Amino acid sequence: MLARKAPIDERSLMAHMARTTPTHPVDLRVPADLVYLPVVRAVPEALAIMLDLDIDRVADLGLAIDQVCTELIADALPDARVEIRVDTGAEGLTTTVATHTRTDRAPDRSGFGWRVLTTLTEGLEVGRTRSPDGGWWTSVSFQSARSAV
Repeated sequence: MLARKAPIDERSLMAHMARTTPTHPVDLRVPADLVYLPVVRAVPEALAIMLDLDIDRVADLGLAIDQVCTELIADALPDARVEIRVDTGAEGLTTTVATHTRTDRAPDRSGFGWRVLTTLTEGLEVGRTRSPDGGWWTSVSFQSARSAV
């Protein structure tokens, strides 16, 4: 017989989260399908809130993730997965989104999407390496810094 757990006290949980700063990277893997975009957005946004980033930075993070995922998923190989890693630190978050793509094309740096990304994030980097099983491993990394006080 399993022991019955006490119900979670929501106020205690929120108080604990407010004084706890995540210190380990968080990894998430989902199918390369836009239907999973809300899940992909939710995890980094929750971490940003836990790090006490202001609401505008949290919204910017969500928009940046939408933009990066949409571009990568459009070029993803069939049955590919999108991998997201969020590293937390005193300065904010570093988010990396990656997947196996058909081509080695990077996001169009002259396009509107790239302008959105450079406006909303810092330290934007794109990486591409040839995948031994065909296609390319394409990643986009960026930082979401805490606001200066």
